[in-house]
Amino acid sequence: MSVDNGNGVKYRLLPAEEWERLRPLFKQFDWFLPPQMLASAAVAENGNGEIVGFQILQAVLHAEPVFIDPRYSGIVNYLRMWDILDALPNKHKNTLLVPGYLLVAPDEKIKEMAEIGGFKAIDGVLMKKEW
Repeated sequence: MSVDNGNGVKYRLLPAEEWERLRPLFKQFDWFLPPQMLASAAVAENGNGEIVGFQILQAVLHAEPVFIDPRYSGIVNYLRMWDILDALPNKHKNTLLVPGYLLVAPDEKIKEMAEIGGFKAIDGVLMKKEW
């Protein structure tokens, strides 16, 4: 479906076979272009079919939840569990592995564990939209 808002700009969902049209824009800003099978793009195109805007909706790796049985508090080493996951890109050279992953720390304890594990706070505000 293509929608024209009256100023010559049309909006549509970019089909999979056109995904590579985004690459030059991502390269221009030194951004990571997610694999098409993990993302969708709404694009705005001018009258010449040039992409003049886009919004990506992508699957993002995130590290949650974490569970340690209270009976094993101080025994289970959560860093060992993260080490196993951090080794995945080295074992699987795969375009599906995005550069890094996120963690949502629901409380101060998890935040401290994440910082010890090498996570860094990012600028901006993490926001959520439910469907």
